[in-house]
Amino acid sequence: MATATRAPTRPRYEFTDEQMAAARNLSILALAEQEGFELEKESGKAYKAKHSGGLTLFPATNTWYCHTSEHSGDTIKFIQEYRNVNFVDAVKHLLEQTNLPAAERRDYVPPPKKELVLPYRSSDNSAAYAYLTKTRGIDPDIVSRMMRRGTLYQGRYYDKAAAKYETVCAFVGLSDEGKPGYCAMRGVAPDSKIKRDKSGADKRFAFYMEGECTRLFVLEAPIEALAHATLTKLIGKDWTQDHRLQIRRDVHAGPRPVSGKAPGNRHHCVRAEQRL
Repeated sequence: MATATRAPTRPRYEFTDEQMAAARNLSILALAEQEGFELEKESGKAYKAKHSGGLTLFPATNTWYCHTSEHSGDTIKFIQEYRNVNFVDAVKHLLEQTNLPAAERRDYVPPPKKELVLPYRSSDNSAAYAYLTKTRGIDPDIVSRMMRRGTLYQGRYYDKAAAKYETVCAFVGLSDEGKPGYCAMRGVAPDSKIKRDKSGADKRFAFYMEGECTRLFVLEAPIEALAHATLTKLIGKDWTQDHRLQIRRDVHAGPRPVSGKAPGNRHHCVRAEQRL
Protein backbone atom coordinates (compact mmCIF):
# COMPACT_ATOMS: atom_id res chain seq x y z
CA MET A 1 0.00 0.00 0.00
CA ALA A 2 1.45 3.31 -1.08
CA THR A 3 1.92 5.89 1.60
CA ALA A 4 1.22 9.55 0.98
CA THR A 5 4.24 11.81 1.09
CA ARG A 6 3.95 15.26 2.59
CA ALA A 7 5.10 18.20 0.55
CA PRO A 8 8.23 19.81 1.93
CA THR A 9 7.37 22.65 4.24
CA ARG A 10 8.79 26.04 3.56
CA PRO A 11 11.27 27.14 6.22
CA ARG A 12 9.86 29.75 8.60
CA TYR A 13 11.72 32.91 9.35
CA GLU A 14 11.45 34.81 12.56
CA PHE A 15 12.60 38.39 12.73
CA THR A 16 13.54 40.25 15.87
CA ASP A 17 11.76 43.42 16.90
CA GLU A 18 14.88 45.36 15.98
CA GLN A 19 14.93 43.87 12.49
CA MET A 20 11.24 44.63 11.94
CA ALA A 21 11.76 48.20 13.12
CA ALA A 22 14.75 48.60 10.80
CA ALA A 23 12.76 47.29 7.82
CA ARG A 24 9.88 49.66 8.50
CA ASN A 25 12.14 52.62 9.21
CA LEU A 26 13.74 52.85 5.77
CA SER A 27 12.74 56.00 3.91
CA ILE A 28 9.70 55.32 1.73
CA LEU A 29 10.89 58.06 -0.67
CA ALA A 30 14.36 56.57 -1.08
CA LEU A 31 12.84 53.11 -1.45
CA ALA A 32 10.45 54.24 -4.19
CA GLU A 33 13.25 55.96 -6.10
CA GLN A 34 15.33 52.80 -5.84
CA GLU A 35 12.43 50.88 -7.36
CA GLY A 36 12.51 53.23 -10.36
CA PHE A 37 9.70 55.66 -9.52
CA GLU A 38 10.10 59.32 -10.49
CA LEU A 39 8.78 61.46 -7.66
CA GLU A 40 7.40 64.98 -7.61
CA LYS A 41 6.19 66.96 -4.62
CA GLU A 42 2.48 67.61 -4.37
CA SER A 43 0.76 70.30 -2.36
CA GLY A 44 1.20 69.70 1.33
CA LYS A 45 3.62 67.02 2.46
CA ALA A 46 2.89 64.25 -0.06
CA TYR A 47 4.86 63.05 -3.06
CA LYS A 48 3.39 61.67 -6.28
CA ALA A 49 5.05 58.97 -8.35
CA LYS A 50 4.76 59.80 -12.04
CA HIS A 51 3.23 57.22 -14.40
CA SER A 52 2.49 54.91 -11.48
CA GLY A 53 -1.27 54.63 -11.57
CA GLY A 54 -1.80 56.99 -8.69
CA LEU A 55 0.93 56.10 -6.17
CA THR A 56 1.26 58.73 -3.44
CA LEU A 57 3.93 58.72 -0.70
CA PHE A 58 3.71 60.35 2.71
CA PRO A 59 7.17 60.87 4.25
CA ALA A 60 5.78 62.26 7.53
CA THR A 61 4.28 58.85 8.34
CA ASN A 62 6.56 56.85 6.00
CA THR A 63 3.55 55.29 4.29
CA TRP A 64 2.03 55.07 0.80
CA TYR A 65 -1.32 54.82 -0.95
CA CYS A 66 -2.22 53.74 -4.49
CA HIS A 67 -5.41 55.33 -5.87
CA THR A 68 -5.79 52.66 -8.57
CA SER A 69 -5.58 49.54 -6.42
CA GLU A 70 -6.68 51.32 -3.21
CA HIS A 71 -3.86 49.49 -1.42
CA SER A 72 -1.71 51.17 1.21
CA GLY A 73 0.75 50.43 3.98
CA ASP A 74 4.30 50.70 5.22
CA THR A 75 7.62 49.87 3.55
CA ILE A 76 7.06 46.12 3.91
CA LYS A 77 3.68 46.31 2.20
CA PHE A 78 5.28 48.51 -0.46
CA ILE A 79 7.86 45.87 -1.39
CA GLN A 80 5.23 43.13 -1.31
CA GLU A 81 3.04 45.16 -3.64
CA TYR A 82 5.58 46.35 -6.18
CA ARG A 83 7.98 43.39 -6.18
CA ASN A 84 5.18 40.82 -5.88
CA VAL A 85 6.87 38.93 -3.05
CA ASN A 86 5.65 37.51 0.25
CA PHE A 87 6.12 39.06 3.67
CA VAL A 88 9.30 37.18 4.54
CA ASP A 89 11.05 38.00 1.27
CA ALA A 90 9.98 41.63 1.58
CA VAL A 91 11.52 41.97 5.04
CA LYS A 92 14.70 40.19 3.95
CA HIS A 93 15.01 42.53 0.96
CA LEU A 94 14.59 45.61 3.13
CA LEU A 95 17.20 44.44 5.63
CA GLU A 96 19.68 44.14 2.77
CA GLN A 97 19.24 47.81 1.80
CA THR A 98 21.96 49.13 4.10
CA ASN A 99 22.66 52.06 1.77
CA LEU A 100 19.21 53.63 2.10
CA PRO A 101 18.58 56.42 4.64
CA ALA A 102 16.16 56.10 7.52
CA ALA A 103 12.78 57.81 7.42
CA GLU A 104 12.48 61.32 8.77
CA ARG A 105 9.23 60.87 10.66
CA ARG A 106 7.48 63.86 12.11
CA ASP A 107 4.84 63.83 14.77
CA TYR A 108 1.51 65.05 13.50
CA VAL A 109 0.56 68.41 14.93
CA PRO A 110 -3.13 69.13 14.38
CA PRO A 111 -4.00 72.65 13.29
CA PRO A 112 -5.49 74.91 15.97
CA LYS A 113 -9.22 74.46 16.32
CA LYS A 114 -11.24 77.28 14.79
CA GLU A 115 -14.15 78.83 16.58
CA LEU A 116 -17.51 78.42 14.87
CA VAL A 117 -18.98 81.76 13.83
CA LEU A 118 -22.44 81.32 12.34
CA PRO A 119 -23.39 83.15 9.13
CA TYR A 120 -25.01 86.54 9.69
CA ARG A 121 -28.71 86.02 10.34
CA SER A 122 -30.93 87.87 7.84
CA SER A 123 -33.91 89.92 8.98
CA ASP A 124 -36.31 87.44 7.37
CA ASN A 125 -36.26 83.89 5.98
CA SER A 126 -38.20 84.48 2.77
CA ALA A 127 -35.46 83.52 0.28
CA ALA A 128 -34.45 80.39 2.19
CA TYR A 129 -38.11 79.45 2.67
CA ALA A 130 -38.84 79.84 -1.06
CA TYR A 131 -35.75 77.84 -2.02
CA LEU A 132 -36.59 74.93 0.27
CA THR A 133 -40.33 74.77 -0.46
CA LYS A 134 -40.44 75.67 -4.17
CA THR A 135 -37.04 74.64 -5.53
CA ARG A 136 -36.42 71.61 -3.31
CA GLY A 137 -40.03 70.61 -2.69
CA ILE A 138 -39.83 70.48 1.12
CA ASP A 139 -43.14 70.66 2.96
CA PRO A 140 -43.78 74.27 4.11
CA ASP A 141 -44.91 73.20 7.59
CA ILE A 142 -41.69 71.23 8.15
CA VAL A 143 -39.55 74.18 7.04
CA SER A 144 -41.49 76.57 9.29
CA ARG A 145 -41.11 74.31 12.32
CA MET A 146 -37.36 73.96 11.90
CA MET A 147 -37.04 77.73 11.49
CA ARG A 148 -39.04 78.30 14.68
CA ARG A 149 -36.71 75.90 16.50
CA GLY A 150 -33.75 78.00 15.39
CA THR A 151 -31.81 75.16 13.75
CA LEU A 152 -32.62 76.47 10.27
CA TYR A 153 -32.47 80.10 9.14
CA GLN A 154 -31.55 82.38 6.27
CA GLY A 155 -28.04 83.74 6.48
CA ARG A 156 -25.55 85.91 4.60
CA TYR A 157 -22.14 84.45 3.79
CA TYR A 158 -19.16 86.03 2.05
CA ASP A 159 -17.80 83.64 -0.56
CA LYS A 160 -14.13 84.43 -1.04
CA ALA A 161 -13.90 82.45 -4.28
CA ALA A 162 -16.71 84.45 -5.88
CA ALA A 163 -15.76 87.64 -4.01
CA LYS A 164 -19.37 88.41 -3.07
CA TYR A 165 -21.98 87.92 -0.37
CA GLU A 166 -24.52 85.16 -0.92
CA THR A 167 -27.80 84.20 0.71
CA VAL A 168 -27.62 80.73 2.25
CA CYS A 169 -29.72 78.26 4.15
CA ALA A 170 -27.93 77.71 7.47
CA PHE A 171 -28.51 74.33 9.13
CA VAL A 172 -27.35 74.41 12.75
CA GLY A 173 -26.40 71.51 14.99
CA LEU A 174 -26.44 72.05 18.74
CA SER A 175 -23.91 70.85 21.29
CA ASP A 176 -24.80 68.98 24.48
CA GLU A 177 -25.12 72.37 26.18
CA GLY A 178 -27.61 73.55 23.55
CA LYS A 179 -25.11 75.92 21.91
CA PRO A 180 -24.34 76.00 18.16
CA GLY A 181 -21.58 73.50 17.47
CA TYR A 182 -22.08 72.79 13.78
CA CYS A 183 -23.37 74.63 10.71
CA ALA A 184 -23.88 73.45 7.14
CA MET A 185 -24.60 76.00 4.40
CA ARG A 186 -26.42 75.73 1.10
CA GLY A 187 -26.65 78.66 -1.32
CA VAL A 188 -30.15 79.54 -2.54
CA ALA A 189 -29.19 81.18 -5.85
CA PRO A 190 -29.40 78.93 -8.95
CA ASP A 191 -25.72 79.51 -9.76
CA SER A 192 -24.49 79.23 -6.17
CA LYS A 193 -21.61 76.86 -5.49
CA ILE A 194 -21.93 77.07 -1.72
CA LYS A 195 -22.54 73.59 -0.38
CA ARG A 196 -20.22 73.19 2.56
CA ASP A 197 -19.75 73.27 6.31
CA LYS A 198 -18.98 76.57 7.99
CA SER A 199 -15.39 76.97 9.12
CA GLY A 200 -15.04 75.74 12.71
CA ALA A 201 -18.02 73.36 12.50
CA ASP A 202 -17.70 70.33 14.78
CA LYS A 203 -19.15 67.35 12.88
CA ARG A 204 -19.97 65.57 16.14
CA PHE A 205 -22.88 68.00 16.58
CA ALA A 206 -24.57 67.60 13.22
CA PHE A 207 -28.02 68.77 12.13
CA TYR A 208 -30.69 66.88 14.06
CA MET A 209 -34.47 66.71 13.85
CA GLU A 210 -35.78 65.49 17.19
CA GLY A 211 -38.73 63.09 17.25
CA GLU A 212 -40.97 61.38 19.77
CA CYS A 213 -40.38 57.63 19.33
CA THR A 214 -37.20 55.53 19.47
CA ARG A 215 -36.58 55.17 15.73
CA LEU A 216 -33.67 57.13 14.29
CA PHE A 217 -33.12 57.72 10.57
CA VAL A 218 -29.56 58.49 9.48
CA LEU A 219 -29.05 60.81 6.50
CA GLU A 220 -26.02 62.43 4.91
CA ALA A 221 -27.24 66.02 4.47
CA PRO A 222 -29.69 68.34 6.26
CA ILE A 223 -31.84 68.78 3.14
CA GLU A 224 -32.07 64.97 2.89
CA ALA A 225 -33.45 64.94 6.43
CA LEU A 226 -36.08 67.53 5.50
CA ALA A 227 -36.94 65.62 2.31
CA HIS A 228 -37.30 62.38 4.26
CA ALA A 229 -39.70 64.06 6.68
CA THR A 230 -41.65 65.43 3.70
CA LEU A 231 -41.97 61.97 2.11
CA THR A 232 -43.13 60.58 5.44
CA LYS A 233 -45.87 63.18 5.59
CA LEU A 234 -46.88 62.59 1.95
CA ILE A 235 -47.62 58.91 2.59
CA GLY A 236 -49.85 59.82 5.50
CA LYS A 237 -47.53 59.16 8.43
CA ASP A 238 -46.67 61.45 11.33
CA TRP A 239 -43.25 62.84 10.43
CA THR A 240 -42.73 64.23 13.95
CA GLN A 241 -42.46 60.75 15.48
CA ASP A 242 -39.05 59.78 14.06
CA HIS A 243 -35.64 61.21 14.87
CA ARG A 244 -33.49 62.25 11.90
CA LEU A 245 -29.75 62.77 12.21
CA GLN A 246 -27.20 63.94 9.68
CA ILE A 247 -24.01 61.87 9.62
CA ARG A 248 -21.40 62.76 7.02
CA ARG A 249 -19.56 59.94 5.24
CA ASP A 250 -16.22 61.57 6.08
CA VAL A 251 -16.88 61.49 9.84
CA HIS A 252 -14.79 58.71 11.42
CA ALA A 253 -15.67 59.49 15.01
CA GLY A 254 -19.39 59.04 15.47
CA PRO A 255 -21.55 61.90 16.68
CA ARG A 256 -22.80 62.23 20.20
CA PRO A 257 -25.57 59.84 21.30
CA VAL A 258 -29.09 61.10 20.66
CA SER A 259 -31.03 61.36 23.91
CA GLY A 260 -34.48 62.23 22.55
CA LYS A 261 -37.55 62.77 24.68
CA ALA A 262 -36.99 59.79 26.92
CA PRO A 263 -33.45 59.63 28.36
CA GLY A 264 -32.12 56.11 28.50
CA ASN A 265 -34.23 54.81 25.60
CA ARG A 266 -32.35 52.82 22.97
CA HIS A 267 -32.80 54.02 19.40
CA HIS A 268 -33.43 51.72 16.47
CA CYS A 269 -31.17 53.13 13.77
CA VAL A 270 -32.46 52.91 10.19
CA ARG A 271 -30.69 54.08 7.03
CA ALA A 272 -32.80 56.47 5.00
CA GLU A 273 -32.59 54.19 1.95
CA GLN A 274 -34.82 51.69 3.75
CA ARG A 275 -38.60 51.90 3.42
CA LEU A 276 -40.42 54.51 5.45
